[in-house]
Amino acid sequence: MIADAIVAALAVACAAALYLTHLEAPRTLWLGALHDRNGHYAYAAGIALAIRDLDPVRLLQDLYNARVWPPLHGLLLAPVLAAFGPDFRLAGVVSAAAWAATMLGAFMIARRLLADAAAGLAAGAAAALWIAASPAMRAYGVDAMLESLGAALSVFALLGYIRVRERPADMRRWAQLGLVLTLLFFEKGNYWGLVVAALAAAATTVAPRAAWSWIRGEAAKRTQRGFIRGALWHPIGLAAAIVLCAVAAITLNGPTTVVLFGSSVSLHPPENLLTVGYALVFLRIAQIWYAGRAAFAAAVPAGARRLFAWHVLPIALSFLVPKRLAAFLWFVGPTNLP
Repeated sequence: MIADAIVAALAVACAAALYLTHLEAPRTLWLGALHDRNGHYAYAAGIALAIRDLDPVRLLQDLYNARVWPPLHGLLLAPVLAAFGPDFRLAGVVSAAAWAATMLGAFMIARRLLADAAAGLAAGAAAALWIAASPAMRAYGVDAMLESLGAALSVFALLGYIRVRERPADMRRWAQLGLVLTLLFFEKGNYWGLVVAALAAAATTVAPRAAWSWIRGEAAKRTQRGFIRGALWHPIGLAAAIVLCAVAAITLNGPTTVVLFGSSVSLHPPENLLTVGYALVFLRIAQIWYAGRAAFAAAVPAGARRLFAWHVLPIALSFLVPKRLAAFLWFVGPTNLP
């Protein structure tokens, strides 16, 4: 739509003007030695140097080390730094682009929510203007922090849900929603959790009786005694239960060591052990799905299957990386205290 293109152009102009103003005194962001932005910039710079040096081993190491802070922001900033050099003045380029995208996404959401075209345009313009005028959004728009891109992806996830509700039979829209949610997860886990919770609440309130009836019916099928017994009384299921019980015991008991071949080995925190337990659960679920894939396909709507393929599965696979699941649970859990 022409209005979307106009707002996009204005948003880019605002972001460019803000960034040019920031370049007049770019060092003001970097006066403190202890700040998260230093880590975010250093991570992107490390990937950029690996790209420039054609060093795939270092690149894979950097990707592996992205556990507490996911890799998306660094992966987007790294090509800029690789092309123009590790210049701290470029650290906020991704955030500035994300700030412009947030304005556009907010405009598109507000315009869609009102049936009257003129009212929708006015609401969209107001939403974009509030984001443009927000002091916090402007500050993050020139920073190396994760907030600006997190806000943009959150807005486009909400827009994706609206588009799915408009045309639920369009499988491309389900895939696009899943992709945006996956990108949001790999930007910052707590933002992803808030958006997923909001979308889940919205989905269940559209037709609450039908939604809860389907959930109860599927839960009853999956919690039947035969199903539970079949899932657990299997070598992989039993191994997973034993490992996860060990993880719980080590977590509750605190620092734990065992002597292995004459050497003392620490089991606390049980990060790698948790990954092993999760991998066993993942394998058992994959076995169950493969054995009954036709029944699952018949029970789960096509849109949900597309969302699973583009969103749930990539995240589930990412937790197979050693220590990734433990880092995620710590980051979004109650033990992550300032």
